[in-house]
This record gives sequence, C-alpha cells and structure tokens, in this order.
Amino acid sequence: MTWRECAARVRYKPGWRLEVHFEPMERFDGGVQLFGAMTIHYPIRDSVATLEGREAPVEDGAHLRALPSLGKCDRPEQVLFDAILAAERHEAAEHFEYDGHRPFYPHASGDPRESA
Repeated sequence: MTWRECAARVRYKPGWRLEVHFEPMERFDGGVQLFGAMTIHYPIRDSVATLEGREAPVEDGAHLRALPSLGKCDRPEQVLFDAILAAERHEAAEHFEYDGHRPFYPHASGDPRESA
C-alpha cells in the first residue's frame, strides 16, 4: 500500500483533505532524492479578524508534514492522525487568546495585532 492509498482511506471533517506528494531534497553527495510529504488542506478563517469580531471569508488553509518511509511504518493511520492533530493544534494556537494576548501564536512573526 502507498501513502496515497492510506490517505484516501481517511475521513475527517467536511472540507478537510489529505494530499500526498513528493518533494526533492538535496542529498549529502550533491544528488537529489525525493521524500514523501503530505499537505493537509482545510477551511479556515483569518484569526485576527475572528478574534476582533469581524466577519472573515473562509479560505484554504494548508499544513505540510513530512512522511516516514511506509516500509518502516507499522501504523500509517497513527501517522495520518498525528498530522491532523498537528494541524488542529496549529489552528488552536493561532485562535487561542488569553487576557487579550495570544501566548501560543504559531507564526514566527508573532501576533500581528501586537506589532501594529
């Protein structure tokens, strides 16, 4: 079974889909090798607008994950589940607000409301 076949077996929330693809990676000897990756696509709303109470259109969010070699993976469903959890955790961190601040904001730039 391939990662694409495994991902095709997953059912989650409406609008969520898993896309398996292969990305080039430079090897230590200067060659190029492909590695498996998965993009999780899901509907999102802008977290700044949402927390400020403004209406925000639904957009396509994407979360990228590397995939291990399927031959070394005993439970592909665990890898796929953990990838979905990582995407959910990212969104929770982006939307979570405590006392007017977002202490777990996941983007390196920091909370855009605090830099204005």
